[in-house]
Amino acid sequence: MNKPEYVVVHHSETRDGVWKDWDAIRKYHKEVKGWRDIGYHYGIELVGEDLIIQQGRTPETVGAHCNEGVCVVGNFDNKPPTEPVLAVLRGLVKSIQDTYNIPANRVLGHKEAQVAMGGVATKTCPGSQFNMDVFRASLEDKHEPV
Repeated sequence: MNKPEYVVVHHSETRDGVWKDWDAIRKYHKEVKGWRDIGYHYGIELVGEDLIIQQGRTPETVGAHCNEGVCVVGNFDNKPPTEPVLAVLRGLVKSIQDTYNIPANRVLGHKEAQVAMGGVATKTCPGSQFNMDVFRASLEDKHEPV
């Protein structure tokens, strides 16, 4: 049973279209990487005109390479996430934090998680223009996201 101690934030490094990209990511992880399912527990993406949260692996299942993984569909090496994307991500991460009693300092970007586990950051994930320090600080804010 997965009892996460961290939340790891990722980006897909792909452009978020107006169709459901989550299924394509799941297919890639299963068919190309050989994983049993998509590597993340949750995904956030724009479908039509709505930002939605997609279910990945069940919360009880360890992710492909992290405790509790959340992937935002988009490439945040090219531009920072929009405030609406950050608001949905913030709400989801706060919910995970509340469920598993995870403090904000244990919400990491993928590259930070690689270093925390004794490795070397081989990616920019969740993107060179995604400021994890600012995002973590927003998780400590007592105001609810809009």
